[in-house]
This record gives sequence, C-alpha cells and structure tokens, in this order.
Amino acid sequence: MSIQIPRRLKFVFKLKNLPVGRWMDVGAGIGHYLKFMPSGSVGLDIKQDKEKSIYKWNFVDPLPAQFNGAISVVWCSNLIEHVLDPHRFLINLRKVIIPGNQGILFIACPNTVSFSRGPWKGTLAADHVNFFNINTLRLTMQYAGYRIVYSGCPSFPWLPIWVSKLLGPVGPTLLVGAQPIENFQYPSRAHKVLNSSGEIEFKNEFVSES
Repeated sequence: MSIQIPRRLKFVFKLKNLPVGRWMDVGAGIGHYLKFMPSGSVGLDIKQDKEKSIYKWNFVDPLPAQFNGAISVVWCSNLIEHVLDPHRFLINLRKVIIPGNQGILFIACPNTVSFSRGPWKGTLAADHVNFFNINTLRLTMQYAGYRIVYSGCPSFPWLPIWVSKLLGPVGPTLLVGAQPIENFQYPSRAHKVLNSSGEIEFKNEFVSES
C-alpha cells in the first residue's frame, strides 16, 4: 500500500522556484508532513521525538538556536489558529529562515468564511483562538515583516496554480507563502522596535497628561 503525500504538501511541491535545502515543520505532531520533506529536515512540537528529528518547542520561547539562519523552507500547517500570540510567533520564525531571500515560510490554516458547514466546519473548533481569511492572513504576515510570494487554496493540488489563487477567498484552506524582508523594522511611529537580536522591544516613551 503506497503512502500518499498530503494534499497541501503535494500542492507546494508544484510551486516554481521553491528553495532547495532543509525544511522545518513547525507543529510537526507525529511527523505526518515531515516524513515527506527533504533529507535533514526537522520538526518542532511540544513533544520531542528524537527518532523522527522532532525537537521540543512550546511555540512561545525563542526557537532552538542551532537552527538560526539554517532553514530553507519553514512549513506551518494547522497551527497558527492555535497560537496565542501569532505576531510574536511569526517574528520568531524569521530567525531560522536562511537570509538574503533564499528561504520561505508557508502558513496553512482553515479559512474563516461567513458559514461553517461542510468543508469549513473545522474553522470554529474549540481550540482555535485565531480566525483568518485570505486577506487577514496576508496582512498578519506582512506586518510581521514578510513579503508575500503566493496566496491561495492548496486543497486541490490537481488544479493549476492560477486557479488555486482564485480559490483563496472561498476555499476551505488558506495557504500563504512569504519571504522575510531583510532588515525589517516597524514604522517610525510605531511604539515598538526590533532590536539587534530580532526581538520585540517597546519604546520608553513618556506621555504627557496635559
């Protein structure tokens, strides 16, 4: 019995100019996606599994430092809807991606539409704390310093890429691929900055009561 590549991953393998190298599956679980990724790829999850190269991470603390700047493709499927602080989560992921526009992050999650039946019924699952459509997911990634290179629906890998883009607003699953912007910094009027280590710091500002 042959093992089928998951549809989302099969779709991504079709995309042009996909970076060659090591992948990281964030929220790897039991390694459902990881086993189809290139040799040397690793996973992160709350439970470690050394035999499957899955390292322990709680999705809040800084990522394991040995992966900084070493990952070509970061894969994150069905996780960001569970993350309590998605902006800081995305900022943290920037650190492991190979710099110089040589790496990419893929985020896949349920599409929150005006109804939740049929293929969309999982959108409002009890453990979900974030709810995205194609526009809000793109904006969330852009405001964390990413340049969007693809957005659409990966649920039907047999369809042409251009059709998947059109299905983005209505398909059951969202997929956004983006590259970290080099030397990203928040706008000058923002109340926070990224320090030299890529961590978020809030400005020491004094607000007059007059």
